Amino acid sequence: MTAQPPRKIIQRSRKETYFFPERLKRQLARIQNYPLTLVEAPAGFGKTTAVREYLKNNLPEGARENWHTCLGEPPSSAWAGICRLFNEMDGDIAWQLSKLFPFTMESFPGIAGLMRECRSKVETFLVIDNYQLFKNEAQHDIVNAFSVHADHMLHIIIITQPLPARNDNVHHINIHKLDAGDFFFDRGCTARLCNRSGVKLSDEGLDKVQGFSEGWVAAIKLQVENYRKTGSFAIAGNMDELVELAIWNRTSDEGRNFLMSVSLLDGFTEKQAVIMGDWPALPESAVYLLKNNFFIPYVADKSVYSIHSLLRDYLLTRFENQPPSFVETMNRRAGRACEAVSDYFQAARFYMKVKDFDAILSMPFTPRYLDDQEEKDVTGFLEHFVEECPEATFCKYPFAMLAFAFQFMKDGKRDLFLRMIRLLNNNQGRDLPEAEMSRVKGEVALLLSLTAFNDIAKMSAYHKEALVHLNDGGESSS
Repeated sequence: MTAQPPRKIIQRSRKETYFFPERLKRQLARIQNYPLTLVEAPAGFGKTTAVREYLKNNLPEGARENWHTCLGEPPSSAWAGICRLFNEMDGDIAWQLSKLFPFTMESFPGIAGLMRECRSKVETFLVIDNYQLFKNEAQHDIVNAFSVHADHMLHIIIITQPLPARNDNVHHINIHKLDAGDFFFDRGCTARLCNRSGVKLSDEGLDKVQGFSEGWVAAIKLQVENYRKTGSFAIAGNMDELVELAIWNRTSDEGRNFLMSVSLLDGFTEKQAVIMGDWPALPESAVYLLKNNFFIPYVADKSVYSIHSLLRDYLLTRFENQPPSFVETMNRRAGRACEAVSDYFQAARFYMKVKDFDAILSMPFTPRYLDDQEEKDVTGFLEHFVEECPEATFCKYPFAMLAFAFQFMKDGKRDLFLRMIRLLNNNQGRDLPEAEMSRVKGEVALLLSLTAFNDIAKMSAYHKEALVHLNDGGESSS
């Protein structure tokens, strides 16, 4: 069953006005005639807005609309989210699709075969947004495999920035494609967009906007925003300069700091925004920014705000040039913000930037949690961490050492595994209650038993030792 759309925390302060070129409207209208539509254009062309507004105003009665937005999560998580789109239509197909990851050459005929079995009782629109962030080497193959279904009630829409070119890439005839050329605004379209945004321009002003923007909707909107606030147009040589003139220069110091801080996160909740600002609650200034900035959309299917890449890239460049004390403070806050949503590994990455080893070791790392992060190069991170972290700090956190030891053993890092065992044997139980001390000893014995698999007697001795200690100290987590 598809989850209900999440509550939008902050509503926009003024009604959004949209205008689309006639060519784009004609192209969008053809979505219902194709099994799959690929919307492929660079950042800032209004791809997501165009598709969202088209579906909002043209969805047939009783039709379903499900979205999955990729936000840079690991490929396995992105694929799992894409597969869940099919749950309401056919849970078995969704489950079988999920089992085809990680991809092999056999996966794509498998995807195509499952697509041919798809049958929907009601007209269904499945949208995959930010597809370019689903990092894998088979992006084109997946698009083609999804396109071969023959269910006239199913329409898959993939929204993406340009995918890497491939010499052998041939799109299936079932694919309807929209590209950057469909999104450009001519002079008349620009005039109508400005009028709908409440800015009436003279012919000279319109020529300036069209010349500055070259029909690129993101640039047009920034020029309109700048004109609304200053009564003049921004003379800028590139998008960064335009963002600076239209947004950065019009934002208070507090607002700038807030924007730079949340730009560290791929997406952020209201709770995380409060943490990044170090506030008891979201102040009006931050609420205003989220209400009025069209470059910070709310991603409903992820229940987060996500800063548009054009603005985020600018903000991250600004952040890199801030004083070290500011950078350190914001990295600490980012770690706390990730902890608040149980994203412990990402939190550890932020804490590592400021060498807050205690903050990392205090998090609830377990062997199972670390194993679930396999696509994030956990072992590489832990290797670096072990080299940097003082042993005295490590020894305060025996259960973290146990989790790290298990990860090193699993990945064949013998020297690092033995280092963890040495520290545990030399320091286990320091300042721990007796029951927890017994548990640590039992866990160490269990880990060592796994290294003695070719010596039954030795393995059995470790098991007996582990049993004695774990009976006193509780169950193992390994």
